[in-house]
Amino acid sequence: MSKLRQFHLALAAIPFILMLVCTPFVNRTTPTIAGFPFLLVWIVISVVLTSICMAIVYRTDPANSQDEETGA
Repeated sequence: MSKLRQFHLALAAIPFILMLVCTPFVNRTTPTIAGFPFLLVWIVISVVLTSICMAIVYRTDPANSQDEETGA
C-alpha cells in the first residue's frame, strides 16, 4: 500500500472517529459554546472537518489531477 493511499485512509478515518467513536464521550449539554450545547458544536465541527478531509483527499488524488489537466 502506497504512502498516499495510507494518507487518504487516515484522512477518511478522521470523520468516522469523530462522529461514531467520540460522540458518546461528548454527549453532554455543558459547556455551552455561543449558547449551543456542546454536542451540537461537536457535530458541526465534525461536519466541517469531514469536508476539509475529503477536499484534501480529492486534491491529492492523482486520478483527479488528470481530469483537471485535460479539462474533462
